[in-house]
Amino acid sequence: MNPKRIWMQSVVLVGAAVLFFSNLALAEDTPRHSWEFGPELYSYTYKEYSIGVKNQGIMYGLKGSYTYHPDRFMLKLDTRGAFGRVDYSSSSTGSSDNIDDYVIEGRLLAGYDFFRSEDASVVYAAYAGLGYRYLNDGGGGTITTTGALGYDRESNYWYLPAGLQATTPLSEYWRLISTFEFDLLLRGKQESHLSTASPLYSDITNNQDTGYGLRGSFQFQKTGEKVDLSFEPFVRYWDIENSEVSTIRYSGVAIGYGLEPENTTVEAGVALSASF
Repeated sequence: MNPKRIWMQSVVLVGAAVLFFSNLALAEDTPRHSWEFGPELYSYTYKEYSIGVKNQGIMYGLKGSYTYHPDRFMLKLDTRGAFGRVDYSSSSTGSSDNIDDYVIEGRLLAGYDFFRSEDASVVYAAYAGLGYRYLNDGGGGTITTTGALGYDRESNYWYLPAGLQATTPLSEYWRLISTFEFDLLLRGKQESHLSTASPLYSDITNNQDTGYGLRGSFQFQKTGEKVDLSFEPFVRYWDIENSEVSTIRYSGVAIGYGLEPENTTVEAGVALSASF
């Protein structure tokens, strides 16, 4: 799978859909300014298949967004943060539990609304933008069941999201907002703070150039006079290739090389939100 080719195909599909439906009118009830806030709960699973590493746990988060919607165009600032504890396991270094993890993500999106039918019963939105995801894995100070020392790790992803969204009325007061998105990794940077395991180790940084993400959700929204309430199952997925190689030093002497192995991340959960 070529992530760059898939992202370009996604952008072409979004652009073609916008041009095809651009002569249709905007829904009258689309607000010019809107805010959305709420909690989310999800399972987190990170795997490095080549060396049998897995981090798994439950994350508790908050999300928020602001959308400016003049006419058919849309600008959206989307943010979220989550905290939880994960259990580490490895086929070679044993396991350890209750490692603190937290994640912060921000996205700036631009989109366009168009419709499938003359009465605008189903509304489609196409969007693209720029995203940043930061993950902190606080393994420093932990010791596995085999006596291996853990260390802190920071993960940084800069990526380009491109997606399609469909809003379908279910009844007078309920609607379904379905979203599918493809994310192209621009650059990843992994910072392994080996010095938190032992001060004699040097920290290393590994750059990542190849990877992609997928995400999808079904938001069931109950509309109200002033506030809309939503329940949203979602899945977020990342597939990242091997990073560049960096030198590992102990007391200033090179003792080997390290890289961030090919890995996947799956976040699956539910979100509640209020929008106004």
